[in-house]
Amino acid sequence: MLKNQVTIIAGKHKRTKITFGDFDGLRPTAAKTRETLFSWLQHDITDSVCLDLFAGSGSLGFEATSRGCKKLIMVEKNYQICQQLKKNSNKISGDIEIINKSAEKFATHTTQIFDIVFFDPPFKSELYQKLNWFLEHIPLSHNGKVYVEIPVDRELELNNNWIISRKKIYSMVKFYLLTKKHNDE
Repeated sequence: MLKNQVTIIAGKHKRTKITFGDFDGLRPTAAKTRETLFSWLQHDITDSVCLDLFAGSGSLGFEATSRGCKKLIMVEKNYQICQQLKKNSNKISGDIEIINKSAEKFATHTTQIFDIVFFDPPFKSELYQKLNWFLEHIPLSHNGKVYVEIPVDRELELNNNWIISRKKIYSMVKFYLLTKKHNDE
């Protein structure tokens, strides 16, 4: 396998190769991590509306589309990375919208309600420290889920409105699946 390439694991686009440029901080989610994540989401992904907030290589969003999400919005602030995402989206059939803006600007202005949000910012940026801000600004459906990836040497700091429903560690990454607390819980 090429260094700047990931392969979609399952679904209608199984084995499709996604290529990406050599950009500082671009760190696609590993296949083993994606397998675990989509095992967690297997009953939620079909017909869902997904947000890949820091799209990067697009591995999470394209995997979600391959597995049956009905609409995918990918947000990426780097123009060149967006161009590569657009090229790769031509290999994937589905309702995919690629937005070239910062995650903060997108979160502040979106009215779209999401079922699943992928929150996997570049680790060097330390944007993962703003997770609670993003959780307050991104509209989520009643049973919505948020996937979070952080460096293994950091702790996840959540406000009291969220529950960690799943968590795991692989290599240098901790990853979580979050759900929002409801008044009846």
